[in-house]
Amino acid sequence: MGFEQYEGYVGKKEDFNGIIFYLKESNTEGEKVSEFWFQKIVLDQEGYYDELAKKGCENIKRSKSIASKFKNRFNEILNQLGMNEKQLCDTVYCNVHAEMGKNSVTGEYEQALEKADKKLYCIINEMEKEELIVFTCIDIYNRLKEAWEIDKEYSTGLKYRKKDKSLPWFQCTIGNRSVKVYEILHPSRSPKLESEK
Repeated sequence: MGFEQYEGYVGKKEDFNGIIFYLKESNTEGEKVSEFWFQKIVLDQEGYYDELAKKGCENIKRSKSIASKFKNRFNEILNQLGMNEKQLCDTVYCNVHAEMGKNSVTGEYEQALEKADKKLYCIINEMEKEELIVFTCIDIYNRLKEAWEIDKEYSTGLKYRKKDKSLPWFQCTIGNRSVKVYEILHPSRSPKLESEK
């Protein structure tokens, strides 16, 4: 258990900044994952767009919109922690159910969610960093909180817009690592940011 084939360090492992994005499942319309999608949109977004055009992708506009949403949302999260968008390439990206997915939760994801804590625990145990930050959606957040022994939970965490309620986060220890786990809204579901209005 740990990283599957098309997930892991977005850039070089030695540049890893301790940030882990741990989401649900990739929206591949039920097809098997065949690329490290997030790595492509972070390291070479224009190349990714060119590839879509060459493949004759039916809905390039939608694919570009999803790529932009993910990058914008994750950059906003990094900004709230005082980091800049260049640091997005030094993160880790993985999914609870990494094999495939659809635009709604699949049965396979629901089964994988039962082991979400074990998968992330194995990934964290292989890391050299002693301070890690995990960003994840509410159902995964709740699963981790239920399975791991938490040191403290905080009600004031990330916000997407000034008027929004703060999302919670908790702190725990895994091995000799200090781990902060933040609840986030999934990029495809989160509201428009102030900067996008």
